[in-house]
Amino acid sequence: MLSEPISIEDTAPPGHKDAVVEAFREAGFEVEVVADYGRRSAGVLPWIVRITLDETIKGFFITLGGVGFKALYDSIKKARKGTNSEDEGTVELYDSESSWMILPASLPDEAIDALSDLDWDRLRGGYLIWNSEDKEWYNATPRRD
Repeated sequence: MLSEPISIEDTAPPGHKDAVVEAFREAGFEVEVVADYGRRSAGVLPWIVRITLDETIKGFFITLGGVGFKALYDSIKKARKGTNSEDEGTVELYDSESSWMILPASLPDEAIDALSDLDWDRLRGGYLIWNSEDKEWYNATPRRD
């Protein structure tokens, strides 16, 4: 299901790799987490957890179910708490169909709930983000056929 180690930023505080491993273990996955995501900035950058799937995001969501997916997302955010002064960060999912889903730490519960009704096929291969004004997931980079 997870085709590569999960990446977090190379500047992650001590213990954060193990905390992310534990978040996945609680969800039923044995994973490797590596602090190899390099970024450079004079300021404090948000944390990141990048997950590469060997299946689709839809399949991953269905496997976990809505409640399980939300529990994993919440556990990851808890694992990364204290990374920066504002606890800002993102969970990014990348799948076998070149779809990206960006889940910021500030994502409202309604966005996670909306995943159950998402037309996954329509958004396949896109860069999926939550539009808080329209209260829906959309493809920020639609393909033109």
